[in-house]
Amino acid sequence: MREWENTMRQVKTAFNDKVFSTAISLNKKALSLANKAFDKNVSQDAHKAVASVMVSYFSLADSYIEIGSFDQAYKMYQKSFMFIQKLSNELHKNTELKIAIYKAISQLNNEWYSFKQRHEGNLLSTHRISPRDFKLNLGQLLKTHLATH
Repeated sequence: MREWENTMRQVKTAFNDKVFSTAISLNKKALSLANKAFDKNVSQDAHKAVASVMVSYFSLADSYIEIGSFDQAYKMYQKSFMFIQKLSNELHKNTELKIAIYKAISQLNNEWYSFKQRHEGNLLSTHRISPRDFKLNLGQLLKTHLATH
């Protein structure tokens, strides 16, 4: 987790310095670190483990937005949704992980809604999902998550 945190500090510096290609490269590294350590980290601190993956996706999306690569940003939101969906479908979840998943779903909803409000017109037509449809997908995910617990 420490290496991920250090990498994310470097991301923040690169982003603030408007060196977005470096921020993207570092974000990819952070995401890889978060994913590789996820199984180990989730047993120690589920919230941090889930948050590290989600923050990596959101930060990567932000970097893509800054360079005008809205479709790549869209893909990061899509991948973060798939990550949470996969976690929700796992059978063995403790209370801490359930809460972390719920928080991640809520944060994804906020991030997605903000992205759609600001950048929907910049997306390829194939990536235009109505906020209603996305809310339905998140709602279904949340319903499934809560129903199994």
